[in-house]
Amino acid sequence: MSQCVLLRTLARKSVLDFGQYQGRTVQQCIDLGNTRYLRWVYYNCSKISFMPDILDEIGITEEWRIEKAGKDPEKGKMLDEEKDKNHNNHLKRLSETDKMEAIKQSSKYSARLRKQSNRKLMQFERQDTKYFSKGAMQRRNHGH
Repeated sequence: MSQCVLLRTLARKSVLDFGQYQGRTVQQCIDLGNTRYLRWVYYNCSKISFMPDILDEIGITEEWRIEKAGKDPEKGKMLDEEKDKNHNNHLKRLSETDKMEAIKQSSKYSARLRKQSNRKLMQFERQDTKYFSKGAMQRRNHGH
């Protein structure tokens, strides 16, 4: 009896059926700014991969990709450290006034991003309940 490996390649509309974002699509995670979590999934789940365009969007370039079915959590940590180092190097190149301005903008951006992500999350939840409400399901079943 041969042993086969089932590799799941996720697209944008694929729904995560595990973890802290269970029930959300990959695109919703990207919209909410959770690319670090998607990178973690890629490096720590041996049978899950993403489409190449999604890998590029979440920051996994060709040289950082791993052979699937397999996992490499250490490479994922190295990529996160590399991204953090690049961000810190960018901050080091700035003058003190530019740093203060960048920090202000970053905190404003973070607050705005949190508000937007909360708004999107509420919108997704409203769409889910509206689409799967009892009345909506009855109308769909009756052909309306």
